[in-house]
Amino acid sequence: MLAKRAATAIRYLDRKLTGVVPGTPVELTKHATLEVSLDQLPHPSGVDADLRILTCAADLDQLLPDAGTRVLTDDTNMRLRAAHMALRTLRLPENHRKPGTAMSGT
Repeated sequence: MLAKRAATAIRYLDRKLTGVVPGTPVELTKHATLEVSLDQLPHPSGVDADLRILTCAADLDQLLPDAGTRVLTDDTNMRLRAAHMALRTLRLPENHRKPGTAMSGT
């Protein structure tokens, strides 16, 4: 079930981003946009994916402080790191969590 939802989400994003110039915000809903990062610089080995996401969110939050940037994650460590960087977080809604994981509550 989760794989099917993920595939549907990927197809949706593919349709929304087709023909869009990289770096241009795309409206997903009335209050949410998506922007593909133009960061093409190589990252030093040792920089983890979470830190890259948090750095991108921090950059966006600093560039557009009124945009309401949030990091969507159920990962406790990611939330703690985001809080340390003064970033706001959102948890994945219960109905979208993978059953049987620590975050699903089942």
